[in-house]
Parts: sequence; structure tokens; C-alpha cells
Amino acid sequence: MNEQQRKAIIQETFNTVSSGYDGLPLRFFPESAGLLAKSLGLRGDEHVLDVATGTGNAAMAVADHLPQGRVTGIDFSAGMLEQARNKAASRQVRNVEFIEQDMQAHHGAGSTQKFKPHIAQPIFLFLLAKLIAYTILGFLLGALGS
Repeated sequence: MNEQQRKAIIQETFNTVSSGYDGLPLRFFPESAGLLAKSLGLRGDEHVLDVATGTGNAAMAVADHLPQGRVTGIDFSAGMLEQARNKAASRQVRNVEFIEQDMQAHHGAGSTQKFKPHIAQPIFLFLLAKLIAYTILGFLLGALGS
């Protein structure tokens, strides 16, 4: 299996589970996202990039802390982004945008998004926290399945 085939399988998996992704088993995601947003120490005017935004929990939590700023959430799952856009519309969050894009292609040729270097550390911490959360989730799901 090559890289493109692997990505297609992952993308289809997330598209398939997207409608139930914010259900009871993952009920801690919104609260975790809120705690993450508070910990970033944002000034309120930044442009934050949320990579692998999924259904937008972290993006919208951060957007609440950016009265003069904005959040761009990217994900390669159309299904997850549909959930994120619907959620943002229902909550009337106006300073967040969701883009369907592979995270590995974000800064590649043709990318028009530019992010200021001074927010690189918060973005790094944001992504690190998401990675830790997903690692813990994987451990818990593995333990429950045993």
C-alpha cells in the first residue's frame, strides 16, 4: 500500500464516523479543547492554525479567545469538516474558517495561507496537546477493548 492509498483509507474512515464523532464516547473533547484554549495565553488578535481540526472542537474553543483574531482549521475529511461547519453555524462562531486540505500539503506549492512566526509556539503547543489527547484516547480505547 502506498502513501496515497493509506491516506484514502484514513480519509474514508473519518468521513464514515464523522456524523457520530461528537457522541458520548468522546464527550471529553469539548472540555479538553476549552482547557487547551485557556492555556495558550492568547492576546486575542492572533491567527491560529488548527491542523487536523476534525469536528472543530479545539478551533471553536480557541476562537472564543480571539475577539480580534481568527482560527483556520484544516482537515482532509469532508465529513468531519461538515460537522465542524454546522457546529460553528449553530453556535454563531464567525471568526473560524474550515478548509479541506491535507496537513502535509498546507505549506506546499499553491498555499495562500500565511501565519506569523510569533504564533509558532502556541500552534506547536496546541498540536502537541492534541497529540497527547489522542494518544491518551488510543490508550483508553485499547484498554477498554482488552
